[in-house]
Amino acid sequence: MQQQEGANVEEADMNEKMRNEIEQLIQKEVARAVFQERLRVQREKQRQEALVREQKKQYSRLGFCFTAFFGITLAVQVGAVGIFTLFAPELVKTLQQTTWFFALLSAAPMYLVAFPAVMALLVLIKPVPPLGGDCFHTQDLVLLGVMGMGVGFGGNILSQVLDFFLSNGSAESAAEEVLMNSNMLLDLAISVFAAPVVEELLFRKCFIDRIGGYGERTAVILSGLLFGLAHGNIQQFFYAFGLGMIWAYVYVRTRNIGYTIAFHMLFNLIGGIFAMSVYQGMMGNEDPFSIVGRVKFFTGIDLTAVWQILCSHLSILYFSMNIVCMAGGIVILICKRRKIHFRQGLREIPDGRIFSAAVLNPGMLAFFAFCAFNFWLTT
Repeated sequence: MQQQEGANVEEADMNEKMRNEIEQLIQKEVARAVFQERLRVQREKQRQEALVREQKKQYSRLGFCFTAFFGITLAVQVGAVGIFTLFAPELVKTLQQTTWFFALLSAAPMYLVAFPAVMALLVLIKPVPPLGGDCFHTQDLVLLGVMGMGVGFGGNILSQVLDFFLSNGSAESAAEEVLMNSNMLLDLAISVFAAPVVEELLFRKCFIDRIGGYGERTAVILSGLLFGLAHGNIQQFFYAFGLGMIWAYVYVRTRNIGYTIAFHMLFNLIGGIFAMSVYQGMMGNEDPFSIVGRVKFFTGIDLTAVWQILCSHLSILYFSMNIVCMAGGIVILICKRRKIHFRQGLREIPDGRIFSAAVLNPGMLAFFAFCAFNFWLTT
């Protein structure tokens, strides 16, 4: 009996000892798991902080590049006018009377001087491209084209309404003034060929290729915002912002800059050259480089009255087309909304840190300040 009791006591002691060892083992494993989790969280936090710093520097460099683009343009423009005014004042007075001087003064420094200089700077910034590689069918491109025209028309209406109240109805878009006072050949060269190529390379390819890996949504929104602000006036901001986002979305999905250049050329041709030519025709404004001007120059036949009547009908057609595109764009957006999605970047940071990294950095703040100054000058 005593032996049995002793065996039971010994067994109980062994069980207690085993339980204590198991508890100690469990505690060690729990402590190790907690330590590893804390270490993982700390490392993840350090990784996120490193990504935020990296992205802030990347966005800042790009902001300074775009600021330099417009700063160089302005400096060359002012310098050219100053030099010609100082050494050839009579030539400047003569040139100011021409229809092409101000358009050329605006475009040449931007596309021939500032663009190559900034492209050289952008080469020094490491690319962080989006995934891309999707294939858009012809139907998708047509639908996006309709949406683009609708966004452009709707944004232009919003801009004109806002501009009417800001200026008591007296302001006129700087772009419209250039188009109204220049000739068709120069308009085509600048608005339909030079501007789309340069702007799409800058605001879509070069910009998105360097931030797309941080998330497609941020790249699309910021590309559209910078594109809208770069136009330098409230009259063009809203439609440029909307179009910029559509074209940026096309680029991040396809990585094909040819699509966005083609969209840009088509929009400027229809919304700029065609619209202004029709308006000029309705007003009886004769451009020697227009069709009417050429016919009159070579044959002596004045078709101004016929062209005015034709332009009146074309203006109704143009307005109707824009209304259809605007309504169609809304319908397309509603029907296709579930197919619109943004892929997460391989180096994306949490949503709460994106704004501070992408916007609150020296380069972007400098660009926003420069654009705000331009907006103030044109308001």
